[in-house]
Amino acid sequence: MSESSGFFVSQGGDRKYTPDWLAKYIKALVTTGVYKDECGVSAGTGMTVSVAAGRAWIEGYLYLLDTAKTLTISNADASNERKDIVVLRLDLTARTITVQVVTGTPAAQPVAPAITRNADVYELELAEISVPAGTSSITQALITDKRLDDTVCGITVSAVQHIPTASYLEQMLAAFND
Repeated sequence: MSESSGFFVSQGGDRKYTPDWLAKYIKALVTTGVYKDECGVSAGTGMTVSVAAGRAWIEGYLYLLDTAKTLTISNADASNERKDIVVLRLDLTARTITVQVVTGTPAAQPVAPAITRNADVYELELAEISVPAGTSSITQALITDKRLDDTVCGITVSAVQHIPTASYLEQMLAAFND
């Protein structure tokens, strides 16, 4: 079993903290997920959707989207419905987090693609989009928000939620007054 600790001032180059080490540190403090009400997916024009500005933490790595981003949904199949998903994809090989559309397979009873979670890729599903056969535009009614679903996304929270300082202050004042 190994031990590690940090952060300490380097003396002669003996402390080298890697981005992976920093991600493990952050992961211990902040859970994977999007910030409340951020990175929502809404209908655009035609076959597009818009991902709202926002932030997310994925396995200790930070994602920032400063302005809304438009994504194009592939053309609908002529005879079968399809389900696509919009994901935030952490790709450790490429060293990026990007928002992407994962296109499903047209079928009589379509199933949304599964998110990918392996040693190199970790995805958060923001939304599922139903693409009816022959459709030429995505409406809001075709979009299902998945951000609150902890199995595929979830809302990020800090390990320290709240420190009840009022009761501590009350105890300290009582001790002082005694």
